[in-house]
Amino acid sequence: MNQYCSMLFSGRRGVMTALVITGALAISAVWFGRPRTRAGESIYQGPLLRLESPVIDLGAVSIDNTSVLSCRFDISNRGLDDLKIVRIESGCSCTVPQISSDTIRPGEKAQLFVKVTKLGLGARDAMIRIHSNDPVNPTTLAKVSWNSVTTFGLSQFLLDFGDLDEGTSAIQSTTISTFDELANPQCLLANWTSTNPLVRVRAQTGIPILVGRELKVGIEVTAGAVAGKHIAQVNFQFDKCLDSTKQLTVRWNVRPDLELVPKGLLLQEDTVGNLVGRVMLVARQPIKSEDVQWSFKPQRIKPSIALESVSPTRILVSVKLPADFKSEGSDENLKLTMRTTPETTAELPIAIRNRANR
Repeated sequence: MNQYCSMLFSGRRGVMTALVITGALAISAVWFGRPRTRAGESIYQGPLLRLESPVIDLGAVSIDNTSVLSCRFDISNRGLDDLKIVRIESGCSCTVPQISSDTIRPGEKAQLFVKVTKLGLGARDAMIRIHSNDPVNPTTLAKVSWNSVTTFGLSQFLLDFGDLDEGTSAIQSTTISTFDELANPQCLLANWTSTNPLVRVRAQTGIPILVGRELKVGIEVTAGAVAGKHIAQVNFQFDKCLDSTKQLTVRWNVRPDLELVPKGLLLQEDTVGNLVGRVMLVARQPIKSEDVQWSFKPQRIKPSIALESVSPTRILVSVKLPADFKSEGSDENLKLTMRTTPETTAELPIAIRNRANR
């Protein structure tokens, strides 16, 4: 009996030992095959793709016929081997994904930039599939969503009026249109403002901007007394629309009372060694050659100036320096000034083509 019990105990001990060993092996296999933990973060033996924000919701967006949406996904490698991005697919041709690097080292990140065109109307979304060598999740999904609420805009965002004379006015037009059948039918132009009082808007306010209907807007510019280039911003203010404002840039140039054309004069040597050049004096009002006075800097230089009227508002100015003219360091900035009245003057820088000093 004791011998039998001893044999039975020995047999049970062997079975128990085998069970303990088998369990330990199973636990070891599971333990070493599962993600390890390091500083509270799961780190796989191989590569592990982690998408920081799988879904980006851009919310309500206002678009026009040229709108493009852009967003960025951050991709990190939480594994211990290099993560390789095999390919990236988008759900439609309107979505263009581009990744900063197709190989991501352990613990590092890459950026996935997504550009969406042809936004459509209403609530929309775009899916992006990221294929990688992650053994657990070889395909990861990213999603961009948005809601196109309204689409209207200006037919032009820049109006160039060119050259204007002082005191004159000019008018150009632009239109406000809507491209969205879901746009609020109560959306209307409420007001407008201009950064320059010389720019005014001719438009009827309070008219709903409906699909297929253009609201014509006239822009009037009055040239002031200050010559030169000018620029102004016109802000259109809308009511009951997602977009509260649209901006239009207006630019123009006020011609001076007296102008030398071109803006610079290059004197060149003629056949006998004189330095000669010609320039046109242009006035906004009729002008006579005998009413024109001129001066030359530096004053030590005494050029020969000839004036010839070619039209009531244009005088041809011929400049000649003698052959014995010798340029000095202080004479590098030569300037011709034409004057009809103390208030009406025009200045012109003069340059000399390279030649040997005489």
